[in-house]
Amino acid sequence: YRLGENKDNKLKDIVSTIQSEQNDIIRAERNLPLLIQGVAGSGKTTIALHRLAFLIYEYREQLEAERMIVFAPNSLFLDYISSVLPELGVGNISQTTFPDWALRTL
Repeated sequence: YRLGENKDNKLKDIVSTIQSEQNDIIRAERNLPLLIQGVAGSGKTTIALHRLAFLIYEYREQLEAERMIVFAPNSLFLDYISSVLPELGVGNISQTTFPDWALRTL
Protein backbone atom coordinates (compact mmCIF):
# COMPACT_ATOMS: atom_id res chain seq x y z
CA TYR A 1 0.00 0.00 0.00
CA ARG A 2 1.22 3.53 -0.72
CA LEU A 3 -0.31 6.40 1.25
CA GLY A 4 -0.66 10.06 0.37
CA GLU A 5 0.78 13.00 2.25
CA ASN A 6 -0.65 14.56 5.40
CA LYS A 7 0.29 18.08 6.49
CA ASP A 8 -0.69 17.63 10.17
CA ASN A 9 2.20 17.43 12.66
CA LYS A 10 0.28 15.49 15.32
CA LEU A 11 -0.25 11.76 15.53
CA LYS A 12 -3.90 11.28 16.32
CA ASP A 13 -6.79 8.91 16.35
CA ILE A 14 -7.92 8.72 12.73
CA VAL A 15 -11.31 7.12 13.32
CA SER A 16 -13.19 10.31 12.46
CA THR A 17 -11.15 10.97 9.32
CA ILE A 18 -10.38 7.43 8.20
CA GLN A 19 -10.18 6.89 4.47
CA SER A 20 -11.32 3.73 2.71
CA GLU A 21 -7.74 2.74 1.84
CA GLN A 22 -6.63 3.19 5.46
CA ASN A 23 -9.60 1.17 6.71
CA ASP A 24 -8.74 -1.66 4.31
CA ILE A 25 -5.20 -1.78 5.70
CA ILE A 26 -6.34 -1.67 9.33
CA ARG A 27 -8.88 -4.46 8.77
CA ALA A 28 -6.81 -6.67 6.44
CA GLU A 29 -6.69 -10.39 7.16
CA ARG A 30 -4.82 -11.28 10.32
CA ASN A 31 -2.24 -13.48 8.61
CA LEU A 32 -1.78 -11.24 5.57
CA PRO A 33 1.71 -9.71 5.48
CA LEU A 34 1.53 -5.97 4.87
CA LEU A 35 4.07 -3.49 3.56
CA ILE A 36 2.94 0.10 4.05
CA GLN A 37 4.84 2.81 2.19
CA GLY A 38 4.34 6.54 2.27
CA VAL A 39 5.99 9.87 2.77
CA ALA A 40 6.59 11.30 6.23
CA GLY A 41 3.28 12.32 7.76
CA SER A 42 1.17 10.10 5.51
CA GLY A 43 -0.20 8.01 8.39
CA LYS A 44 1.92 4.85 8.35
CA THR A 45 2.48 4.78 12.11
CA THR A 46 -1.08 5.78 12.89
CA ILE A 47 -2.41 3.00 10.68
CA ALA A 48 -0.03 0.46 12.23
CA LEU A 49 -1.16 1.36 15.76
CA HIS A 50 -4.83 1.30 14.76
CA ARG A 51 -4.29 -2.08 13.09
CA LEU A 52 -2.71 -3.41 16.25
CA ALA A 53 -5.67 -2.19 18.32
CA PHE A 54 -8.09 -3.70 15.77
CA LEU A 55 -6.33 -7.09 15.83
CA ILE A 56 -6.31 -7.19 19.61
CA TYR A 57 -10.02 -6.38 19.71
CA GLU A 58 -11.01 -8.68 16.85
CA TYR A 59 -8.93 -11.62 18.07
CA ARG A 60 -9.08 -11.00 21.81
CA GLU A 61 -9.50 -14.73 22.47
CA GLN A 62 -6.17 -15.50 20.76
CA LEU A 63 -4.04 -12.36 21.21
CA GLU A 64 -2.84 -10.89 24.49
CA ALA A 65 -1.74 -7.26 24.59
CA GLU A 66 0.49 -8.03 27.56
CA ARG A 67 2.61 -10.30 25.32
CA MET A 68 3.17 -7.62 22.65
CA ILE A 69 5.69 -4.85 22.25
CA VAL A 70 5.95 -1.83 19.98
CA PHE A 71 9.46 -0.71 19.12
CA ALA A 72 10.05 2.94 18.30
CA PRO A 73 13.23 4.18 16.62
CA ASN A 74 14.04 6.61 19.45
CA SER A 75 12.69 8.15 22.65
CA LEU A 76 11.44 11.27 20.89
CA PHE A 77 9.31 9.17 18.55
CA LEU A 78 8.15 7.05 21.48
CA ASP A 79 6.92 10.18 23.25
CA TYR A 80 5.14 11.16 20.02
CA ILE A 81 3.19 7.88 19.78
CA SER A 82 2.87 6.86 23.45
CA SER A 83 -0.71 8.02 24.00
CA VAL A 84 -2.28 6.50 20.88
CA LEU A 85 -2.76 2.89 22.01
CA PRO A 86 -4.14 3.81 25.46
CA GLU A 87 -6.57 6.19 23.73
CA LEU A 88 -7.67 3.25 21.57
CA GLY A 89 -8.34 1.15 24.67
CA VAL A 90 -5.14 -0.89 24.41
CA GLY A 91 -3.08 0.16 27.38
CA ASN A 92 -1.21 -3.06 28.14
CA ILE A 93 1.23 -3.10 25.21
CA SER A 94 4.81 -2.25 26.06
CA GLN A 95 6.26 0.59 24.02
CA THR A 96 10.03 1.09 24.01
CA THR A 97 13.11 1.46 21.86
CA PHE A 98 15.00 -1.67 20.87
CA PRO A 99 18.20 -0.64 22.71
CA ASP A 100 16.25 0.00 25.94
CA TRP A 101 14.45 -3.33 25.61
CA ALA A 102 17.71 -5.17 24.93
CA LEU A 103 19.38 -3.64 27.98
CA ARG A 104 16.50 -4.76 30.22
CA THR A 105 16.03 -8.17 28.64
CA LEU A 106 19.44 -9.53 27.77
